[in-house]
Amino acid sequence: MSTFESDNRSPGPDPAGPARPTGPGAPTAPAGSGDFAPPAAGPTRPATGPGAPSGPGPGHSRRGLIVGTGVVVAAAAAGTTWFLRSGGGDPDPGPGSLPPAGTTLGALADVPPGGGTVYPDQQVVVTRGPGDAVRAFSAVCTHQHCLVSRVDGGEIDCPCHGSAFDATTGTVLRGPARAALTPVAVTVVDGSVVTT
Repeated sequence: MSTFESDNRSPGPDPAGPARPTGPGAPTAPAGSGDFAPPAAGPTRPATGPGAPSGPGPGHSRRGLIVGTGVVVAAAAAGTTWFLRSGGGDPDPGPGSLPPAGTTLGALADVPPGGGTVYPDQQVVVTRGPGDAVRAFSAVCTHQHCLVSRVDGGEIDCPCHGSAFDATTGTVLRGPARAALTPVAVTVVDGSVVTT
């Protein structure tokens, strides 16, 4: 029988002992224990092909990193643009959406003296001085069109970004808003606040 022919016999136990894993990442025993030899010194080549570990390493290029970063930046810019154009997540009633003349906003008794009431459906805030003196303004903040939320301490407050307006004049007391609230003409008719 030649050395290239098989005789289908089992080779029997290996006189050197069972096969041991070798190569990068193979376990090693403490020096001098005789159980495993330390891995060979020198550079090793990363595994490639199916089943090979993936992740950052020599197989990834700087160009791939730059392209990936560009995609992320473009997506973030598009998302930010959409967010700001949609009102920054705030209700966006838009300027100029005031109720027509003759619209009853509510009872004068609902507007406390020295305070005010926000009518979100009509997008109007009504403030009241002493007696029956009332003033009204658009409840749409001039910063990013969020509705103001309350009148307190002589201020009309916007909850979205902290702008505050004077309850008597509608002028800006605290930004980021830069323009005053739009005045709305109102009067008191039979105990109700009505637009004129």
